[in-house]
Amino acid sequence: MVAALPPITAFAVGVAVVVLLLVVWDLPAFVGLVIAALLVGTTNAYFLPDVAFGNVPGNVATAFGNNMAGIGIPILMAAIIGKSMLESGAADRIVRSFRSTLSDENVDFALWGSSSFLAIPVFFDNVFYLMAPLARSMRARIGKNYALYLVVVGAGAATTHVFVPPTPGPLAVADQLSQGGQSILGTTIVVGLATAIPSALVAGIVYGRFLNARIDIPLRDAMGTSAEELEERAQRESDALPSFAESGLPIAAAIVLVASNTIVSSFGDAIPSCRTTRRSPPSSATRTSR
Repeated sequence: MVAALPPITAFAVGVAVVVLLLVVWDLPAFVGLVIAALLVGTTNAYFLPDVAFGNVPGNVATAFGNNMAGIGIPILMAAIIGKSMLESGAADRIVRSFRSTLSDENVDFALWGSSSFLAIPVFFDNVFYLMAPLARSMRARIGKNYALYLVVVGAGAATTHVFVPPTPGPLAVADQLSQGGQSILGTTIVVGLATAIPSALVAGIVYGRFLNARIDIPLRDAMGTSAEELEERAQRESDALPSFAESGLPIAAAIVLVASNTIVSSFGDAIPSCRTTRRSPPSSATRTSR
């Protein structure tokens, strides 16, 4: 119990500081997170003898750098893609294609299916950044159901990302449950889909419609685009918009790039062309003979 006290205390300090700085004082997110991280590190240094106070700033900077390299750059690139799709009209073209295939009452199924499919090879946060402009454009054209569109996008992306490989979490579960060197990846995919689909239907479609009937979220300025500008773009003629193939190309390119990395990382040992070989350094005798 005593050993668990420092981590719990540091966690409580971090949560309290984040809520205070970001929610109460409305500081910029980056500034608030840096301050919270420094206070968490200081708390750990106070309780743990192997953590020095002088190393806290360096550890915080290293952790932020690692996170930026790991997930920060993909998130920023996805945000750029989303912004570009809004400015060029690509998001509106995809929305209009959805509407031409489904009625306005069933557009939530199209958004749910798209986000669910995209989240299998792509991280949840990237999918949300990619799909959020579509939800905004749909809200601008129809004039309602913004809460429903956001809920189905989030639910579809979250459920498949959590339950369906090759995302990291389900892959780790499949690896831990494997016995005798036999992979259960196929079983994990089937069970994951069987779990994700009904979960997304309940959390996305059912709850989204329930919530949407009770609240109306206005279209606010976001991603450097005002609500008026978005509504003006939504009224443009279809001839002025990119084609559907051109509009979907940024998302398709992101899927191919991320999925290829996932496939190589997950199945590299089984694909000879994906294996990386490291040349062993020459021995001392070889260097001497040279």
